[in-house]
Amino acid sequence: MQVNDQIVSVYIAAAVESFRRGNAQQADGIVNNLQRHIDGRQAKEAWRKLTDLGETACGKGNFAEADFCYQRALAFAECAVGLEDPDLGSVLTSMADCYLAQGKFNLAESLYGRVLSIYETSFGQRHINVALTLRNLADLYRSTGQKSEAKILSNRVDEILANEFNSNVGSCKPELGN
Repeated sequence: MQVNDQIVSVYIAAAVESFRRGNAQQADGIVNNLQRHIDGRQAKEAWRKLTDLGETACGKGNFAEADFCYQRALAFAECAVGLEDPDLGSVLTSMADCYLAQGKFNLAESLYGRVLSIYETSFGQRHINVALTLRNLADLYRSTGQKSEAKILSNRVDEILANEFNSNVGSCKPELGN
């Protein structure tokens, strides 16, 4: 089967629609069939579309649909780039945010932790993506009453951002008009 981005979109829409109609088994069959016929670039497209659909469903409070989309997006992502690629951060963070919105704090914490580990390994401990993930974890800890843990992470975020700012001072000097 010759697959292009339009076909990827059609398959994903059909899978999500099957899930909405209560036929999760058929939805998984559609996703599995698509996964067998696409290359790495198309897998990235599929996981981005599924992540977007997951974010939309989560925003509407359709958590089962969001989870369906996120789980399949993660499967495409891991297949396309591996288990430790920083590109996984977007889908993992979206999943964690949705779990947080549902009050599933342990699941959210686990996913944020995975993102943090991937980013620290890929970019180092002082990267902006590390700071953003630490901020997410700090917010989670504040939500669950773990104020001292949240403060420790917030201080680390501030330190990273201050160093990021200081390393970029002078790199962009806007001209002020008269």
